[in-house]
This record gives sequence, structure tokens and C-alpha cells, in this order.
Amino acid sequence: MSAPVLTTAEPRVVVTGFERGLPVYVDLLSFRAVSAHGEPPFSGKVVRDADVPNLRFAHQPALHRSTERDLLSAARRGLSAA
Repeated sequence: MSAPVLTTAEPRVVVTGFERGLPVYVDLLSFRAVSAHGEPPFSGKVVRDADVPNLRFAHQPALHRSTERDLLSAARRGLSAA
């Protein structure tokens, strides 16, 4: 039996300014915006090659040193036995 192969990962990138963060990925890092949700937008997906980060607005940084829990998360998709 072979080990599962991770074929796609879609990390969540927490941004404190979605409308400022999206142009960084599109204009500076050469990603392509494929979706944006909400009015004003609060989340969206960008793509470059096989990298598909999901940008998500949050009122605080992901690693916020307070009494609240950190906002880090991850999701896996596309597992296959190869």
C-alpha cells in the first residue's frame, strides 16, 4: 500500500485589509484573482500555477497575542493513493 499523495493545498491567508491585500497577490506576486465574496469583499481566492491561497479578512492579525485564540487554519483536498 502506498502513502497518500497531497495534490492540492488551499491555505487560508488572513489579511487585515482585503482590498489592500488582493492587489499585492495580483500585481506584485503575479497571482490571478478567481473569486471575491461580499460587498465590500471579505474573502477571495487567487491562483498561480498549483498554488491556490484563500485570502480572508480578519479584524486582527492571525497571530494575535491576546486572550483570544489564533486564527490559523488549513484545509486539505485532493488526496489520492499514488
